[in-house]
This record gives sequence, structure tokens and C-alpha cells, in this order.
Amino acid sequence: MAAFTDFLLSCFTSDRSDALKHILTRFNLEFSDGVVPSVERPFKLSSLDIELLIDLARKYQSEKLLIALASMGTIELNKNKTIKDPFHPLIGCKDPAIEAIIIAKAIEIHALKTIDIETKSRIVYGLSGNPSTLNHLRFIRHLLDFGEVIVVLNAQSPLKSLDSYVEPSTRLEMLQSMIDTLEDSYRARCHLSRLEIDRPPPSRMAVTMSILTLLSQENEQFTLVLGLDALPSFTRWYQWEALGKLCNLKFYCRPGEQMNDSDAESNLKLLDAGGVHNTHLVFNTEAECVAFLKRYPSRQASFGVIPDITEGSATQVRAYYKTHDLDTPPPPELNIHPSVHAIIRHYDLFRPEATSSTDDVSRESKKFNH
Repeated sequence: MAAFTDFLLSCFTSDRSDALKHILTRFNLEFSDGVVPSVERPFKLSSLDIELLIDLARKYQSEKLLIALASMGTIELNKNKTIKDPFHPLIGCKDPAIEAIIIAKAIEIHALKTIDIETKSRIVYGLSGNPSTLNHLRFIRHLLDFGEVIVVLNAQSPLKSLDSYVEPSTRLEMLQSMIDTLEDSYRARCHLSRLEIDRPPPSRMAVTMSILTLLSQENEQFTLVLGLDALPSFTRWYQWEALGKLCNLKFYCRPGEQMNDSDAESNLKLLDAGGVHNTHLVFNTEAECVAFLKRYPSRQASFGVIPDITEGSATQVRAYYKTHDLDTPPPPELNIHPSVHAIIRHYDLFRPEATSSTDDVSRESKKFNH
């Protein structure tokens, strides 16, 4: 059986060959000579093919198929930041139409949802976790007080070099080791997602949120939480208008961070111009919130006791491990969880001579047991 046929059937828990018959028959006819799709001889999925595959993925909740489809879309690369991946081995090309249809379909599905008092709220929090710290855990725990949280570990920010990251499987291991220490009631509502690390880098939240929307149930609504520093740059995000149509956006002002009301309002107006109106600001104090709403009464804002995450950033942690003995536990102010320190020590991470080029297979062979 051809790899393409094999793969499509593997995306479902039971045989769906009848539903896939049109695509599989055409593939088998085009490649009856046994040749594998390539750049020179690609297998092109039509827009109807893509729509069918998306509908099947939704109906049978196949995250694997949606990730594969998204991986077949075009990847825009930063110069000298990433390695070009000119074609997908299953279809022989990178086709921008696939990603575009996924996003458009998600927006269509989201627009049809009826939001009411029984709508289930799901919070989406994305991070690199390079490494994850107690600050990340504290913020996750804070979010869990408001509902179910999907923690999305990203493969690579479009603004950063791929070689600046520890392997995704190791970063996932660190994050999971901390989440496992949460109380049962919190841990049951916290879901660690592989949606971005199972796709080729760089990570795109618009695509991730599209997949979450396509897999969601009718009574679910997503809220993407971001730091206040993301507000001025949000209109430079990939497909930001589409992303803003798929979820609510909640921007958090971290403890010690100052928010200029007029700057915040001018950035929110830029989002409004792009059709993104479902925004919410979270202030550190009631006074700040009241002052903002008095000045801009049409905006949505609130205040909350956000955990202090001013010390122990991932950048500070990496700098520490480059110059200190791994056998010595880091100082408390770096906010490194003991299990994360144990993983860093086990894999000898963030050392001057260490690189991210270590193969995932070799890391898997020495998987650490906490």
C-alpha cells in the first residue's frame, strides 16, 4: 500500500476507506507505477479534497489529520533562521491553499456558533518553555482558577532562530514535570498540547487556533491569553485578523509593568480596524482599571491579582546555567522547579558547548524519569 494511502487511513481509529475513496482512487491511478510524489511530480490536493479531509477530521476528531494538513501548507521563513522545506513527502509540494482553507473553514465554523450562558470557556496559553519555570506554573495555576486551560508549547517563534531552542520533546518533558505537581483538581483541567511542536516550525497561533476550533464542540469558546507586550506587536502577527476572529483576546499587565492608557487605546484601535473587537485588558490594580474604563468606557477591562513573575525569566535561567555548575541547585530567585533542574542537569542543557542539534531519538533513548 502506498505511503499516502497508509497515512490517511492511520488518521482514523476505524476504517474510513469508503469516505476517502475518491482521493485514494485518484492517487492510486496517478502513481500506479509506484513512483513517490516529488517536487517534479507532485500529487495535488484539490480544494474539494481539502474540504473533505477537514470535514472527516472534524467528524472523527482526528487531530493527526489536521496537523498533517497544516504541515502541507506554505511555511514562510526568516532569512538565515530556518531550513527550507520545499515539499511535503506525501503530496510532493508545499501548497498555500491548504493552510488558507483550514483557516477560512475555522472562521466559518466559529461564526456559526451560538454563544450563550452554557457556553464552555477554554483558555489557551502559549509559551516556548526554554526552559519552563515556576513563573509559568504560577500563571497556569492562576488561569486554571477561571476554567479549563490548554497549554500550547510552541516549536519556534517566527522571530527567533531555531538553534536557540532546546529540542521540543525535552521542553515538553520539563513542562509536563511541573504540571504533574499540580493538585488533582487543577491538573484535571490542564491540557498540554503538541499542536505546534508536531508541525514544522515556525509556530503560527492562527493555524493552531484554527485546528482547535475545527476540533471543538458547538458550545466551546476560546480565549487566548497574552502579555501586554504582545499588544503593540499583535498586528504584525501572522494572519492576525483571522486569529482575532477565532477567539477572545485577553492581554495581561504583569506585576511591575506599566501600561500607558493612550498607547493601549491606540493599539486597540488598530485591532478594531482589522475587525478584531473581542479584546480585554487585565490590570494589576482596581485603580488602574477604573481609570482606564473612565477614560475609555467602551472598552473591556478588569483587574486581577496576577502572580509576580518579574524574576527568573527563561533568559536569566539560560544565562545562569552557562556559567554555573549543574550539580549545584540554582538560587530560589531564578524560580526553577526541582524537576526542571534535574532534567537540565541530566541532559546537560544550556552549557556553552551544548547545542540544540542533538537528535530527538538520542534524547528519547535517555528519557529521564522523575
